[in-house]
Amino acid sequence: MTDFYGRLKVGGQEGFDNGKEGRVWTFPVANPGAITEIKLSPIADTGFTADRSRFCNATADPDPVNQTFCPDTSPAPNLQLIQNSPQGCFPNQLHAAVIRGRRVYLPNICAQPEPPVRFNVNVQAAVHVVDVTSGLEATDRHVNLNAQIRDEAAPSDPTASLGKLFGNDIVAIDSWAGGNFVIVSRGGNYVLRAKLVNGKLDIGLPNVVRFPTGNIPTGIVVRNGQTAYVNNEVDQSITILDLAASQTILPDVSSSRPPTPGSFAHGVLLGKLVFFTALGVPDNGLVGTQIRDIKPLEDRGKQSENAWSTCASCHPAGLADGGTWLFPDGPRQTIPLDALYSKINGAHDTRINNWSAVRDSVTDFNNNSRGVQGGCGFASDDFAVAPNACNPAGSPTLPAQNPAIFDHGLSQGASEALDFETLWAQTVRPFNMPKPVRTATAREAGKGVFEGNCASCHGGAKWTKSQVVYLNNPALDEAGGVARDPGLTLTANQAVSYQDADFDSGILKFLEAIGTFITTNPVDIEIRGAGAAIGTRSLGTLGFNVPALLSTGYHAPYFHNGAAQTLEQVFELHALDGGTIQNVLSTAEQTNLLAFLRAIDGQTSLFESDTDIFKDPTRDLPVP
Repeated sequence: MTDFYGRLKVGGQEGFDNGKEGRVWTFPVANPGAITEIKLSPIADTGFTADRSRFCNATADPDPVNQTFCPDTSPAPNLQLIQNSPQGCFPNQLHAAVIRGRRVYLPNICAQPEPPVRFNVNVQAAVHVVDVTSGLEATDRHVNLNAQIRDEAAPSDPTASLGKLFGNDIVAIDSWAGGNFVIVSRGGNYVLRAKLVNGKLDIGLPNVVRFPTGNIPTGIVVRNGQTAYVNNEVDQSITILDLAASQTILPDVSSSRPPTPGSFAHGVLLGKLVFFTALGVPDNGLVGTQIRDIKPLEDRGKQSENAWSTCASCHPAGLADGGTWLFPDGPRQTIPLDALYSKINGAHDTRINNWSAVRDSVTDFNNNSRGVQGGCGFASDDFAVAPNACNPAGSPTLPAQNPAIFDHGLSQGASEALDFETLWAQTVRPFNMPKPVRTATAREAGKGVFEGNCASCHGGAKWTKSQVVYLNNPALDEAGGVARDPGLTLTANQAVSYQDADFDSGILKFLEAIGTFITTNPVDIEIRGAGAAIGTRSLGTLGFNVPALLSTGYHAPYFHNGAAQTLEQVFELHALDGGTIQNVLSTAEQTNLLAFLRAIDGQTSLFESDTDIFKDPTRDLPVP
């Protein structure tokens, strides 16, 4: 069995390609208590490189330049190495495993968080291998399938061919005699065939075999080495593959009845497709379309370039991958979406997005498709000058997108695809946390500790005071330099605070400095990771957007930079009343607070936050 997430290895650090390692656990059926741990190492060289010029004194000016991510160029500066620095990745999101002979094969979404975070230097389609006999990883057999796909010829008609689609989220695997394997690409809507060659998985260039599936395949099983059955989660169907003939027999055998077009359930499913696809869907015209009639390959290039990645590549099930990524704002731990929208107050209670409060909605993240994943996004069709929005004839640049999409921009109405994705995000729910009887007394006492010390920032329906309470007027535009609301204070695109002239509630502060923006670490990752400001100081001097605490016991590590791997370590670093939680609260208070924090979920009674008071000091708290 696997640990789903990678773990920080000894001597490892958040934000580095080699900072974490995977875990596999084995036990004999006759003695399930005899558990053995097997570690999975990062892949040192994925076959892809990154330009690190902005991190090295040899290529960047003026000094000083943060050298954290500059490759070792001793004994003398090596410009070629700096501009083509080999990239690694650590095994993460281990969805599946299969045993074939003496070895276990473990597909995973291998995380590559070092800067620059874009296109082919973010996630990889890796398969790690363990030797059953020795109980050790077989490092010489680990493989990154994307490195092989990179050398595949590009198809002449990309929207009619599965050729050169990268692995994105490989989530299932099976095998049969003769060293044959099939691997599911969830976001690519295909199954990839591979074979053992000299002990390593090989996709058989140039004759790569991909089987088309229904929408968002998540599982596969092989029967007698002749037929394979694939579960399609969004299409609610089964795809049947003829392995001998290397072809799909039936793409969508119904496993249940899809929701009726136009229904709420249909809208949610459409949004899930947008979130999980690495290909694309039409921007509009989705409302009355049966889910199985949508063919993401026909809109290849919208979500990402050559199906490189999906929203789910970093947000499994809409939650978080546990990674710290070097984004344009700086090191940013992935944020789960379970508290992006209130489940009590609905879309009217939306958390301000990102650690630096620089975005307001799911629509804003269309910029990620374009800026990070190499896609043209889901709001370009009406603004393109060529028939094919993602491949405009003779144009080397992306087609124009809806001009109302920018940070703190339009939140609804940019396109049907983005609106349905927003609808799906509103349904992402937190996990129910365990509440052992033995900790019931401590949890009850911890409520009081929380209310007295934490609720002002971490109260409210989303367990955070962060909320878009200011006007969201799409008529105002970024280019015009007009603030979206006269009461909103923006600094470097960060929503810092808000004052409403209609209420005598003072100023509502969004960013909180709690002592976690530390630039004196031996290895300083507090730098900006992409764009024109790459290599300079990251955002954080003003504080950070308050994270939600829904199911927080599940969402380690903590803080914007992943500095705390446990809640106990949070107590060591989190500022409180002139000290830290650890040295201000008593040992008993800390014990009780920990018990309460680990139990917080969607069923826990709520507390009033600063934002609740700001909006209406006399209001009644809703009951969850």
